[in-house]
Amino acid sequence: QDRCTPRTAQPAPKDQGQTAGYSLNGNWQFRASCPLLIRTTGSQSFRRTGSNTFQGTLKDSLGQTATTQVTLSGRRMDLVIRFPGVTLYGTGTLATDGNSYTTVTNNGCKSSVWRVG
Repeated sequence: QDRCTPRTAQPAPKDQGQTAGYSLNGNWQFRASCPLLIRTTGSQSFRRTGSNTFQGTLKDSLGQTATTQVTLSGRRMDLVIRFPGVTLYGTGTLATDGNSYTTVTNNGCKSSVWRVG
């Protein structure tokens, strides 16, 4: 092929999450492991607030309550978790079936989360 012939770039393949239309709406349970051997379990619920954004409430076994905001980009999750007095930021990955995910927050907590309704 002639090196001077312009080539048309092929479009990038669509991310599976965008075509599958993942949703976090509903109820979830979680298990978290944090530094200093802190372990907690709890529940959270989400509702859609935009095309790829969700807001919810989290309650854990330590008696804490937080508001949560999640932005989905395909299966990648960007999280903001607001407890009274501290705001945590994290990232996560949604499973391909959309029914579970894992997260890591800036304070070192790692969570496994699964859909319950």
